Amino acid sequence: MTRTPVPFDVGFSDAEVTGYEMDADKFIVRVNAWNEQPLTITFADPLGVADRGIGDISDFVQESSHSPFMQEVITRAYEKVHHPIPYYLFQFLDLDGEAALEVIATSAKICRTTDRQ
Repeated sequence: MTRTPVPFDVGFSDAEVTGYEMDADKFIVRVNAWNEQPLTITFADPLGVADRGIGDISDFVQESSHSPFMQEVITRAYEKVHHPIPYYLFQFLDLDGEAALEVIATSAKICRTTDRQ
């Protein structure tokens, strides 16, 4: 596995996912950063989501290798897979460095929010 941290000026170590929701063509994840800064991560065109027990997180990364989960979702979505595909695998890692929440989407955008979550 090749994981690359998703860059943002507030780190995700010691953060907590407080919730998520699907909204039309978006998947939205709410996070309280280590400094209590509320963040919203919006994923465009979500194709698959796997919640493996989300809560406290240690990082938010993009996985560059194709995991079994991504392989399964892409195979189910496409009759014939053409490379490169327009989707990326994003992962919220738990305190042990394992994927706690996985999202397959075309992009992820991180924004600060003013509401405490």
